[in-house]
Amino acid sequence: MIRRLLVGATCQLLLACANPPQTHVDVDVTVDVAESAQAHPQPPKPPEAPKPIFTAKLPRDTGPFFPSQARTDGQKPLDVAELNDVRRCAGCHTEAVRQWSGSAHAHASFDNPWYRASVEALREEVGYESSRHCAGCHDPVLLMAGRMDQPLAAAEPLANAGVTCLVCHSARTPTSDGNASYTLSTEPVPYPEPGDAASLQAHRDRLAAKPLRTPALCASCHRGFLGRHTGIAHHLSGMDDPGAWRASVFANTRSSTPEPIAAQSCAECHMRPEQVKSDDLAARDDKIKSHRFAGAHTPFAAGVNDARQMQALQEQLRRSLVLDVPVAWQNGKPMLSSELQEAKPGDVLALDVSLRNMGVGHSFPGGVKDMQDTWLELAVRDASGRVIAQAGQAHAKVEDPSAFVLRALQVDAQGRPETQHIVTRFGTVAYDHTVPPLAARAVRYSFVVPEGVALPLSVRARVQHRRHRKEARELACEATKSQRGRAFIAAARARGEATFDGCRPEPITLVAQVELQLGAALVDAARPSWARLYDHALGLALSVQEDLQEARWSALRAWDELAQAGEVPPPERAKVLTLLARISARQGRLSESLEYASRAQTLIGEHAAIERVRAAAYMQVWKWSEDAAALTALTRLAPGATGAFRDLAKARYSAGDLEGALTAAQSGMGLQPRDEGCLRVQALALEGLQSPEAAEARKSFVFYREADETSSARMACDRVVPNCKRDRDPVVKIELGPAGSGKWLARALQN
Repeated sequence: MIRRLLVGATCQLLLACANPPQTHVDVDVTVDVAESAQAHPQPPKPPEAPKPIFTAKLPRDTGPFFPSQARTDGQKPLDVAELNDVRRCAGCHTEAVRQWSGSAHAHASFDNPWYRASVEALREEVGYESSRHCAGCHDPVLLMAGRMDQPLAAAEPLANAGVTCLVCHSARTPTSDGNASYTLSTEPVPYPEPGDAASLQAHRDRLAAKPLRTPALCASCHRGFLGRHTGIAHHLSGMDDPGAWRASVFANTRSSTPEPIAAQSCAECHMRPEQVKSDDLAARDDKIKSHRFAGAHTPFAAGVNDARQMQALQEQLRRSLVLDVPVAWQNGKPMLSSELQEAKPGDVLALDVSLRNMGVGHSFPGGVKDMQDTWLELAVRDASGRVIAQAGQAHAKVEDPSAFVLRALQVDAQGRPETQHIVTRFGTVAYDHTVPPLAARAVRYSFVVPEGVALPLSVRARVQHRRHRKEARELACEATKSQRGRAFIAAARARGEATFDGCRPEPITLVAQVELQLGAALVDAARPSWARLYDHALGLALSVQEDLQEARWSALRAWDELAQAGEVPPPERAKVLTLLARISARQGRLSESLEYASRAQTLIGEHAAIERVRAAAYMQVWKWSEDAAALTALTRLAPGATGAFRDLAKARYSAGDLEGALTAAQSGMGLQPRDEGCLRVQALALEGLQSPEAAEARKSFVFYREADETSSARMACDRVVPNCKRDRDPVVKIELGPAGSGKWLARALQN
């Protein structure tokens, strides 16, 4: 078709030249050009509009404490003694300081053997100044005092300061950069005089400033990144709890699901109001916002013997997951676990365990994912109590290969795992098994039914949590027993400060548990079969494309069950339709996906989650203009989702809209300044727009892109690490031998 158009246009042009229009002239029309111009002057041309100058938006990597992003007002020095003075705060805020003293904030510094082992390895390998990277969040008092730029004596009086009261209460202008991207006020603290209302108000104005009540302050330290400043040759994103939260329903960014989940800020979850047991002057109605900062740092609560702190942490952990075994497979045929009636010797049974994060606004577990030790246990028994299959049972004592562990695996360029959190050895993330907010994981365990089995079969699944993985615990133990470690402990005791033994066994917390009998209905009105199948389909929707039919089966079955469930709120129906649309989109079923999305919209109206699946459906078949339209709607409805702006930038660039692509990319960088996809589109768009800053934009993209060897390192992991290939599957499938994991399991449990 294009060829015919080109040929036709060429023929018309040739005919016009060969047969010019006939003009009948009776007089000589030869006119002097200059004379004609004078007789018939042309109107002056309007001045050309100046071309717009398109500028680059670049991450900030400078500052007086770089590689930490921390600053002070006007780069002035501050009063370090005041910054470190917690006792003065305790005079009026007794309960807040008591709660803080058992928290991870209080013990973020060199008294923490897990941290000390890692930061001292960095200082030894890369240099003292490199450890400013860690200090902005772990050791702000040491950082502001200039102590991180030199050798640190065990007797250093500021070594165990942690994140003191005035660090948070002096923070100003926090940004989303991470690595301590805050500014500390150098203004002296006005302390209130008894009976003087003005001095009390001045105290409040200085210490309860607006940034203290914003998620941005938490984001400044709970987002991190590594790079050349920490001894690796490329940029690597680290922990990013704020990014996950901002893209979730908990931040009111409803691009993942239509479920009507209430929004929660960082403080609303981690600083829940708590009854005051003493006279704390910040109390309102005998309550203060908890300063325990409850998360998952159980070793600190155990180390200081704080039973209330331990209780708060365990309550927080138990809010996180919904655990289930919704589906069984018998010789390759799926069914609800309640529908398995017969199981004969020789049958191949598979049980799908679903884990859904319903209570955490970021990934679970969060924080530094490579150090986590949260695992899944499974036991299948027959009617006599005989164990016929089990997994993860030995993980409390050894690294059990049959355990599914909710953490990320860091590997170097050769695919070798780095398990002690020595950051100079980091290359890339081989896989990440943590569960994002409102998302799900599915794990499949298969086994052969043995001879002599007594029906019915029963199943117990449990999720257990311990703060640090085995290798990190061993490194902390070495750091505690070393001569330097003993010196730190002795100095801290002499000052009357808490100390921690890295060799002490860490507490294990039961996070979630489910027990059921195969072939028997699960009696739980809050968990109807359609809801269980939805969670299962949500986990399987992560599968590689050729396995998506399994997710499709479960989602369609959920919709069928929902149709028989009577009155179900429209958002619950819409979420199943939206999931069906998402699965269809990944399978390239464009019309079907759009139909499911339209049906969901009929139920609940315009919604970010629906626009998200529309965009995915168009993107799968390279319909960039339609993709961009859906993503434009998505970014309007969910302005906190970095990924939506990244995808919009790519779609607009692919559709030829360079200015629109640049706008979207820079909007995404406002949420995550070092997002590789946004930096790449910015560079390409600026080059296409002939911006004088295009070269700087390209340089920035190259600097912050992932390691060149990322793919090869992951494939190498498959070769050099047992089970790496299995565990890199989005839906991990674990084959169990007779009676569990073999002879090594019995030996491990005896030791």
